[in-house]
Amino acid sequence: MRWYVPPLLAFMACVALAIAAGMATPDFAGWRPAFCEGGACFCEAPRAAGWAQPSNTYSNLGYVLAGLLALGWSGSQPLLPGGANLMRRQRAYGLVFGVAIVVIGLGSLFFHGTLTFAGQFTDLLGMYLLSNLLLVYNLARLLRLKGGMFAALYVGLTAAFGGLMLIAPETRRYTFALGIASALILEVVLYVRQRPKMEPPWLLSALAVFGLAYVVWTLDGTRAWCDPTSWLQGHAVWHILGAVSATLAFVYYWREKDR
Repeated sequence: MRWYVPPLLAFMACVALAIAAGMATPDFAGWRPAFCEGGACFCEAPRAAGWAQPSNTYSNLGYVLAGLLALGWSGSQPLLPGGANLMRRQRAYGLVFGVAIVVIGLGSLFFHGTLTFAGQFTDLLGMYLLSNLLLVYNLARLLRLKGGMFAALYVGLTAAFGGLMLIAPETRRYTFALGIASALILEVVLYVRQRPKMEPPWLLSALAVFGLAYVVWTLDGTRAWCDPTSWLQGHAVWHILGAVSATLAFVYYWREKDR
């Protein structure tokens, strides 16, 4: 069986479950509402029945597809006996990368589908899983951390950011940005000090797509691009572009060659 068949079958099952759950008209009226600046969670107007924001909800399936494909690829490739590439030397790194992307999709789907604080927390948890993974993975490449130390740092950092989200949800964007910025700084340090055989165009492409996604996110958040009842939502485009950016980042790390 081709490596991509199980991920595609799992993705189709996720699509079917998401549609069925939306048609079931779940009721989350008694749940704690999401924390959104100004009281409005992005441009798309909440629907009275089904998922609250259908466009912003279903667009997260792009993350699910990207993460499942990363999982399928990581699990199917032969491992290298040694060298600089941690992802190809220890399967867990690539699998955790795929899981993080899937959790982003499912968490954000739950958030936009319910507009609850529980959904918002799972959404941010997925984002922290990815940003912290990039940060700690680069630390592991730079300092040659053992697996146990990597796991402790990764879990501890994610738990700390998750706890801060519960206490001060208004800090969520700053902590995520801090994780991404720190990972990029370490990437520069790695390139200068160790000169691993990387392929920078993949990372630059990931950053370019993410930058474009951020512009679209800003246009939606400021209501510069806003049609509340349209299926074409800027925040939905942000989700799709974010999934593409995460995929490009995965390819970048996977293609690191031994020195």
